[in-house]
Amino acid sequence: MSSKLAKEYDRATYINNGEEFKIKIPYAIEIIPELNQNYKNIFRLHYWKILGKTKNEIYKILRNYEVDKYFIDKFWNVHPSDLTPPRSVSPYVRIYELNLLELNFEPFKPVQIIRNFAPRSGLYNTLKKSIHWVPAVLRKRNHVSGEVIVHKNKKTGKRMNASSRSIQTGWDQHLDQILQEMKQTLEIKDPHAYILANYYESGKCTIGSHQHDFWSAILSFGASRVMLVEGRPVVLHDGDLIVLGTQKHAIPKQPKVRQGRVSVAIFYNPERGYDVEEENFAKEEEEVCNEFSENQDNFEGSDFALDFYENHDFVQQQKLEEMYQLQEFQYYEKNRLMKSTEPNIKTQIGQPSLQDEQKMYIEEKKQKYIRGSNGSTRK
Repeated sequence: MSSKLAKEYDRATYINNGEEFKIKIPYAIEIIPELNQNYKNIFRLHYWKILGKTKNEIYKILRNYEVDKYFIDKFWNVHPSDLTPPRSVSPYVRIYELNLLELNFEPFKPVQIIRNFAPRSGLYNTLKKSIHWVPAVLRKRNHVSGEVIVHKNKKTGKRMNASSRSIQTGWDQHLDQILQEMKQTLEIKDPHAYILANYYESGKCTIGSHQHDFWSAILSFGASRVMLVEGRPVVLHDGDLIVLGTQKHAIPKQPKVRQGRVSVAIFYNPERGYDVEEENFAKEEEEVCNEFSENQDNFEGSDFALDFYENHDFVQQQKLEEMYQLQEFQYYEKNRLMKSTEPNIKTQIGQPSLQDEQKMYIEEKKQKYIRGSNGSTRK
């Protein structure tokens, strides 16, 4: 059909993990099923409970997420912080979502798609030429050690990117007007919100699956491309806007797509810019990190590798990683003392001090991560 408004289905072909998929999915998408949906629904249940909603009101709000009245009754008095998260839920994501809940912000934000937000803008060709594009660099961060590894020789999907520390990019006046409309529509008040743009020259350019501990509002310009959200395909057309919370997402390969695409994303924290007590953050983070230290199997088994872009605000994340590091060392030191067979251990000449042992342990963790990263097979 000639008009996008009249479309009923999107059809596309893409490759994921070496396998080709041909899809026919509804153009109008209201709900995208997510991984660990029951776990996330418990957060949503308590969010609406905090806002004063009754059980019946919450049922009407969440029934599209496969929530029934039995589920609401079962978890009405079970706070998400008391639950053991699924292994696929990263600890730093859990901390972030618990913080949002504590501050009365919607946790595990559902995916929001606004079709044709910027209709017939013609911005693809303009941005392709006006922005100074540089090759994307793959960065991986270990949320235990805090180590950031730059893989200069790793494939980054052949995409290019650019960034702006302000929503007023200066790249194009029309684009900046659209970004201001996005800011108003989505009520973005984060003073540290910034822009990351990606340029995909053709369907051969990709970005691997990753997630963030912040929200993303992503505009698409140019060719229609598939985005995988929690493994589910969504087709984004020229002018479409998709808003993500902490969902994993990727742009897979589409060899048949010869045209290019530019995405322009606002990265922001929804809770910033509001009058909140920051002490709640630190308190919740400390409590959750203490829980992590009691279950080292889950701690070690989680996937901490993520893409981090150059202009990400790392301040809050670094605080978490310092706590992770301390908890790891405390666990190590406790086991070291328990394994000792001598009742009275005295410091001997030449014996490493506690501070030296801490440095050695942390360095060992970093080297272990570096070796693991170099041997990874992530595409």
